[in-house]
This record gives sequence, structure tokens and C-alpha cells, in this order.
Amino acid sequence: MRVTQLCFALAASLVSVQAHIALWDEGMYGWDPEDPNQSEPVLPLMHLPFNQWWFHGYINKPPQEGKFMELPSGGTYKGQVACNKALTTYGQNDYQQTGIYACDGQGDTGGIGAMHTSDQWGSPDPKDVKGCGIAIAYESDVNKIKPEDFTVISTNYTCPWFKDVDFHIPADLPPCPEGGCHCMWGWIHAADAGSEQNYLLGYRCNVTGATGVTPLPAPQTANKCDYPADTSNCTVAGKQMHFWYNERNNNPQGEYDPPFYNGEYGFMNGAQTDLFATVGGAQSSSSSSIPANNSGSGSSASSANPASTSPQVAASGAYGDAQPSTTASATSVSSSSAVANTDYTTQTTVTIDTTMVRPSDGSTTNDAALTADATINVQAHAAIATSVSTSNKTKTCSASKRKRHLERLMNSPELMKKHQARNQRRRQERLNKTRIEADLVQMSKRNL
Repeated sequence: MRVTQLCFALAASLVSVQAHIALWDEGMYGWDPEDPNQSEPVLPLMHLPFNQWWFHGYINKPPQEGKFMELPSGGTYKGQVACNKALTTYGQNDYQQTGIYACDGQGDTGGIGAMHTSDQWGSPDPKDVKGCGIAIAYESDVNKIKPEDFTVISTNYTCPWFKDVDFHIPADLPPCPEGGCHCMWGWIHAADAGSEQNYLLGYRCNVTGATGVTPLPAPQTANKCDYPADTSNCTVAGKQMHFWYNERNNNPQGEYDPPFYNGEYGFMNGAQTDLFATVGGAQSSSSSSIPANNSGSGSSASSANPASTSPQVAASGAYGDAQPSTTASATSVSSSSAVANTDYTTQTTVTIDTTMVRPSDGSTTNDAALTADATINVQAHAAIATSVSTSNKTKTCSASKRKRHLERLMNSPELMKKHQARNQRRRQERLNKTRIEADLVQMSKRNL
């Protein structure tokens, strides 16, 4: 009995400290109605084949019959993001649901570890959490949906920080087909508080009170830009979700340049009211109608009228699987990341190299490949950062700081070696913790 209690205590401790974030809703694929302490959906996705990260691997675990994520047309979806279901109103203990943050923790830094941010714990206006997004696909058959079918319809710049989070829904969405739509929630954190990890979950959803009559246009990959200060490189109209650092990506950037659901990729804070916009503004909704976010969601962004898209640039990432159709020199790009402007026209299957993670015995299975990959990645980003410093078109957040950091790495082989070794250790630590957590959770369930 004592061993069982110890295992359960260890599992609960790991869940509260090492877990990450999920948007909890009964319409979620993978929802366990029998487990008020559910935590598996919060595990991060990285270096995975398509069938393991798509719908977080839960595509064959649909929600219960009649359960939908309800999105009110022109209204606000009141979501709950947390590192464990027990912390939300879906849990069974009231005393666990009193926290205001997505993941509370002990000490001065609270639950920052789970939220991967450099923001100060308790901040009323966090800046480094990078935002979450909700996307929709107008297809009721989950097996017919492709990644490029999902259009981001709402973002929240300060997600995940506060547990209760508002997602404002556009008013001109059309009704869902019979059987409902499918939605996805996604979050990718800043590289300065951990890297590679991204989070994505699927839901059966429905748009309530919908009066729109125009189908959503096919969304495009979101370009890196600087909304609303400079929209010249922003993707016009609907944008796809960020599928990154796994197989079958639409963003092939390396681990030091993750994509976000905020102004750095042209997303408004709140409802995406430009879904039907066209190049030149022939058909466009005004972003000034976005309601001010509350409940910890920050202020709404000002309006913008993107006029054109930017030239595509040839680029391929270590984990991307698509090739662009057009090329241009890196110096002609107005964005701080050449790979963000790629027009993908093909999808192929790649094999994920599992030796990218250092074995637990400390051997150097693929150190040469890792070093070469890291060197190419840093060189590319250093060149882009240099180009951006002389560009008047696009300003990027912390570009100067990033440029100095990359230059230091390029000029010091020793620093480069330490930098890569640190990331290798982090990968292995995360892998080990994930395995330990899963083992302990299963052990505790078997002994209950």
C-alpha cells in the first residue's frame, strides 16, 4: 500500500511540475470522461511522424456523442488552458480550481516552467508567452481533413498565461455542415525559454448563431511580418495554423526561430476579421471591429490593410518536408526569416532521424550530423539577421539581441559546441521526463 501511495504521489508531483498546457473542452479528441485528473494531452509535440502529432495522436479517440466545442458567431469562446484537467471546472475538487494562472507552482517562479516563458511570475501583461490560436475546418468527417484545411479564426496574445482565456470569434463565419466542423488549438512558445516544443489539440466544434453565407477561402501559410506596424510582408486573408518541427510541416524553421500566433506572423489579437480579404483590399473586413480582449487576454491590435504578399524564398529545414516553387536571394526578403515566405506546392514523406536525441548512455551517435545541422542553421539565421539590420521594410521583435547572440555563436566554436551540447541535454531530459511521467501515471492507475 505504501508503494502505491508513493507512486501516486510521484506521479501527481510530475504532473503538476513537469506538465505543460492544453485547452480543455469536452469536444476534444482524446478527452477521457472518466479521468478528472487527466494530463496526457498537455505533452509537447516534436520530432514526430505525422500520425503521432496529427490531432495529438487522438484521431481515433473522438469526443463523446453530442459533445462539441461551441464557438458563438460574433461572440466570445470562454476557454480554459491548464496543465491538468483537475485545475479547470472539469475537475472534481473545488480547491484545485482557485488559481488564476494556466499552471500554478511553488516558489517565486510559480508555474512558469510549464508555460515556457521569461515573463515575471504574476505579471498582469505577459509578453513572452507568444499567443495561442484556434482554427476551424468545415468538414465533419475527421478522416477527410488535411492540415492545410484549417483556418485560424481567433488568437489571444497572452495565452497561455491566465487559466480563463477569451477567444473572440468572427461574426461572418458560415454555419458548419451537418455533423459539425473540426477545430484545432495551437501554441508554440518562445525559443528563449526552451525550444522545439509545440502544442496542438483537435476538437469537434460548431459555430452557433452563424449567419455568414460565404465559404472561407483556402488559407495560406502565415508569413513572418510585423503587424500592425508594417504589414507589407503579411499574408493576406486567412492563414493556416503553424505545423512545425515534426513531419509534414508548413514552417521549416529551425529550433531558434519558432513561429507564433501573434503579430509577428500577421495575426490580430482576437477575432481574425480579415478572413475574406483579397490582395489590394477589394474585399476586406475592418480589423477595428475587434472587441477588446479581457479576462487576461490583453488589448486588441489596431487595424491594418495588407496590400501584397512578398517574394518566395527557397529554403528547407531539417524537419520540413516541402519544397518552395520559387526562389530569390536572401537579401531581397523583407522578413527576418527567409523560410517564413515559402510557397509550398508539394508534400512528401520524410523519415524523422531519431538519433537527433542523444542516447541516455552519453554516446555520440550522431554528433557530427547534429553539429553540421546546428552550424547551417545558425549561419542561415545570422545571415538573415544581418540582412534585417539594414532593411527598412520589416522590423522584428528583439532582432538586434538575436543577431548579437547568433554572431557570438558563429565567432566562437567553443560557444557553439556548448550551445549544442546544452540543447542535446535538454532534449534527453525532456524525453526522460516524459517517459517517467507516463510510466508513473500508468503505474498509479494500475494500483488504484
